[in-house]
Amino acid sequence: MIRQKFKGWVQERTELFQNEGIATEFAMPDVDIELLAKPFVKIIQETKVCMGQVIVYKSREMDFEIIHIETEELLLWKYFESIDDDVDFNLILTEYFYILKSGIKSIQ
Repeated sequence: MIRQKFKGWVQERTELFQNEGIATEFAMPDVDIELLAKPFVKIIQETKVCMGQVIVYKSREMDFEIIHIETEELLLWKYFESIDDDVDFNLILTEYFYILKSGIKSIQ
């Protein structure tokens, strides 16, 4: 299950995130996740400059976004219709982490 792979990936890196100034928490609904129309795993992350969230759905969809805390500007939003079992979260989230930490809209 792609959601469990993502959850494990986050849990393995929580200390690394913390050392990089990124607070991370799982956001779970108050109901059994499997009863939802689109079961998911969601994390919310915050740095001194930005807030971000990453959601991976049972349907293999994935989206993430980052908002600048001070200006409330949407700095990044990406949606993937279907991610593979062998997805490299480090690679797919490179831009996300750069913007989350820097507050700069693009890595280009």
